[in-house]
Amino acid sequence: MFLRKMISKQLAARGPQFTRPFTSRAGLNLFATSCAILGVFATSRGLANCHSALMTPSAGFVTSHAGLDVPAMLKTLKTDSTYNSSVVLYAASLLHDSELYKKTLAEFNIQLKKEPNNSFKAWMLGRLVGAAENINDKKAVKKAQRQLKILLKKDIAHDEFRAWSLGYLAALNSEEYQQNKEEMIKAANALEKAKDALEKPANALWAHVMNVQAAARANDETTFESILERMKQFTGKETVAEALAQIPANDWRAWAMGIVSESAALMGDKKLYQELSQPLSSEINKAVSNSTGNAILAQVSANTADTLMQSRQARALGCK
Repeated sequence: MFLRKMISKQLAARGPQFTRPFTSRAGLNLFATSCAILGVFATSRGLANCHSALMTPSAGFVTSHAGLDVPAMLKTLKTDSTYNSSVVLYAASLLHDSELYKKTLAEFNIQLKKEPNNSFKAWMLGRLVGAAENINDKKAVKKAQRQLKILLKKDIAHDEFRAWSLGYLAALNSEEYQQNKEEMIKAANALEKAKDALEKPANALWAHVMNVQAAARANDETTFESILERMKQFTGKETVAEALAQIPANDWRAWAMGIVSESAALMGDKKLYQELSQPLSSEINKAVSNSTGNAILAQVSANTADTLMQSRQARALGCK
């Protein structure tokens, strides 16, 4: 109880986003801080089992990627296009780098206005909704959410960009999930029927990945499992890891695996989390040399997944 109170005080002092349920992205990303705090207090009071559960990797996870200097890597990324700015914006939000987030948001908003493709613009607005939610920028969340919903009502292409934007929107909160669940699944399944879907499966698989994330945040186990099964059926593979491996490396396979790993941890799916551990580590290490943004986002997702699983271990040991 003492530990719980101390952590609550530490988190509350940092702002309301620290005390929200961990189904919020801000809460998930910042939960790692509370684990570190708990580890310090546990060690000082001799609670070795709880400390070990929080400070060591969950069984089956390989941490060969753990030494990446993510903040330093982020500084090397360019913001010379809407897409590139969206990557920096999202990464900055995950790392709670407010200065970089605000700077990039200003550039991103200018670039976005010049985009002629409405479905692409919807995708970018979806990513902005996610980034703003990550860093608890309520004003930006509300504005981007409104713009995205207006855009989705227009006659825009029913392509991969639209499908991905629906996944972002559905992951925002329970209300958006219920409103967009059916359409996001329909949009992802439709991408499987494209003429080149089997030769180029990344579009459909990425839509499924975004939908898995939304289902996990909504704690919708039935839909979560259904989408994972659909991914295996679509690719003809026996495991989710093998299905995700069909995404080309240059289509950000590492981050896709990271998102699904994080979603598995959020759902308490230890089997899937462990299944993805080695492939995810391998993909992050590969991405470092040729896709920095991919490596950064995958690394942060991996860290969040680790933290979630470690917290479950701690609770299983009766840590307070």
